[in-house]
Amino acid sequence: MASTAITIIEQAHSEQTSLRNAVQSLVLDGLSSPHTRRAYEQALEEFLIWLCADKARPFTKAAVQRYRTELQAKGLASASINVRISAVRRLALEAGDNGLLAPEIAAGIGRVKGAKRSGVRLGRWLTREQAEALLRAPDPSTVKGARDSAILAVLSTGFQCPARRNIPSCGWFTGTNTVNDFLRSTHLS
Repeated sequence: MASTAITIIEQAHSEQTSLRNAVQSLVLDGLSSPHTRRAYEQALEEFLIWLCADKARPFTKAAVQRYRTELQAKGLASASINVRISAVRRLALEAGDNGLLAPEIAAGIGRVKGAKRSGVRLGRWLTREQAEALLRAPDPSTVKGARDSAILAVLSTGFQCPARRNIPSCGWFTGTNTVNDFLRSTHLS
């Protein structure tokens, strides 16, 4: 009798593992990057273990939001949480596309918000006064100074698109506008 019970448990575990692998392959087969595949595989494994730990917990938007809350409570970084939630969203999308999950449930899970990413500036940053002193350092009357001013102008604007920076056309080269005047009028004011 004990051997029959063990056989049934092993068979159920084997079926659960094969189902888990099939579900994971739905997501992983569509990924081209090996790094993304590895991250999603780990994230899905953790999520499926968490989801299956409570037999009464269905795969719904509420469950995914609860999972995100638990990840935040563990103290994980926003980027780590967002990778895990992205993998779960992808799982819902693939399950919905393949008829394993109702489309409205898949769409709801797809709308689960990730963790807020609040920027943390690492390293040492210049103060406003230090940045202005750096921008004034090159001598624009020399060729090297003009070059350095132009390089600093590009670096200080963060490589934004020209339409957003309102760069005056050829103003730097004709001498009608200085780099410092331009930067004060757009970025540092």
